[in-house]
Amino acid sequence: MMVSALLMVGIAMAADVQTNGNRVTIRPDGGQAKIVCLEVINGNIIRVRATSQDALPQKPASRRATA
Repeated sequence: MMVSALLMVGIAMAADVQTNGNRVTIRPDGGQAKIVCLEVINGNIIRVRATSQDALPQKPASRRATA
């Protein structure tokens, strides 16, 4: 449901919208951001990443501290 709402917003404002599971990737027609990625983590958290580059940078997986 949340991804559907995000997709509808993206379609209204973007030239290219792609969905993949809980992630929506938008390539806007204008503005500074070339790529905006919205990822539903849970019902209260949406991760937003954006870049002015042609691709989102690849980040290494987070590491949990060990006891």
